[in-house]
Amino acid sequence: MLSKSPKSRAVRYALKNWTALNRYSEDGDLEIDNTGTQRSLRGVAVGRGNWMFLAATSAAEPQPCCAVS
Repeated sequence: MLSKSPKSRAVRYALKNWTALNRYSEDGDLEIDNTGTQRSLRGVAVGRGNWMFLAATSAAEPQPCCAVS
């Protein structure tokens, strides 16, 4: 098997994550993917950018284009 072949990469991935793979196979309550968790955290991740500008009212006010002294 070539070292950069897809099969070889899959075997390396399995060996690298062997503990987690065994934990999943031994515990029937664990989910096979984390889609539910990602979906529940999406609102926090999207809102983080919006909440950053929540109190920034100066951005809504027109600013003079040139400072005249």
